[in-house]
Amino acid sequence: MKMTNYLSNASNLYGQNRLLKFVVVVLGITTVVNTYMIRNAQQMEKVVIIPSVINDKMWLSGTKASDEYVKQFARDVSNMFLTYHPSNVRTNFNDLLAMYDPSEFAEAQRVLYNLAERIEESKAASGFYITKLVNNEEKHQLEITGSKTMIINGKVTDNSIKIYLLDYKIESGKFCILRFMEKSEYDKYKYEEAANAKK
Repeated sequence: MKMTNYLSNASNLYGQNRLLKFVVVVLGITTVVNTYMIRNAQQMEKVVIIPSVINDKMWLSGTKASDEYVKQFARDVSNMFLTYHPSNVRTNFNDLLAMYDPSEFAEAQRVLYNLAERIEESKAASGFYITKLVNNEEKHQLEITGSKTMIINGKVTDNSIKIYLLDYKIESGKFCILRFMEKSEYDKYKYEEAANAKK
């Protein structure tokens, strides 16, 4: 009699053990699937922004953004970088640095602070007026064409059409600057980068 009770209890324990293992496996699979779905939802989420200045809808989703959103950032970046006066150049450049990708931040900070120092010493002022904006979505690059006026000590020293290239990326819903330079400098930079890659 005791042996049958023991076998019956042992059989019940094995059954319960199998049931618990099954529940743990199901919970594990559910957790993995849930994590995957949440991550996908974050990448697919769109934020629709309609500021008072812009009539078109702008959206941002994971690593993609609407053309209007990217162009608005291009306007902001070119304004901070190319329209300045000795009294506001450091403020502009500090705001601009907040938009740089962390991998490019140190180099951008060095370049911008050196430029700010030269602008303050020479009492230079600059104005840039955009005439054309082209967004190449595949390359994540904006081509910004405009009229740049440079004034030093109250005299116009340069008034010409300039083309700038802005390399960017959008990561986790944030616009990040990778590079911003005049097209002629950019071509030289890419040539040197390719030469260094061959070494």
